Amino acid sequence: MITRQVKRQLGLSAITALVLIVLLALIGAYLATFLSVSAVNTASSSREIQAWFAARSGLEWTIHTALNQSCTCGTDCCSASTFPIGSGSAVSLTQQGVSGYEFYLNSCTDSPVSEAGSSYCVYAIDLTARTGTEGEINYALRNLSVSFTDRNAP
Repeated sequence: MITRQVKRQLGLSAITALVLIVLLALIGAYLATFLSVSAVNTASSSREIQAWFAARSGLEWTIHTALNQSCTCGTDCCSASTFPIGSGSAVSLTQQGVSGYEFYLNSCTDSPVSEAGSSYCVYAIDLTARTGTEGEINYALRNLSVSFTDRNAP
């Protein structure tokens, strides 16, 4: 009688062990998938942040160039002949942190304004920075727009 109960318990232990192994394998597979997706999201987020900095660098370069050229506001300040890069032309960045990114102007407008006996130019620039190929995992894009004037603050 005692031998029969021991044999029954040995069978139950094997089933319990098998169920635990399957559960642990499923939990391990879930964690591996979760950590893999998390790593991809972190890398993508890093590229998006770098794209923002690349776009910001492009904006600063564009603002500096716009404010330091001699042109007639409203006629040729945003033209391809006056501006070093025309609308849609890409500039590749090589600085550390944004290497491999490029930025390009989507639009540039300049409008003359006269008020209170003062004349100045208002610029509106829309710029995009990107890296990689659209649809691939290494693709990142950031679009920034800014308006500024060549007038000094009072």
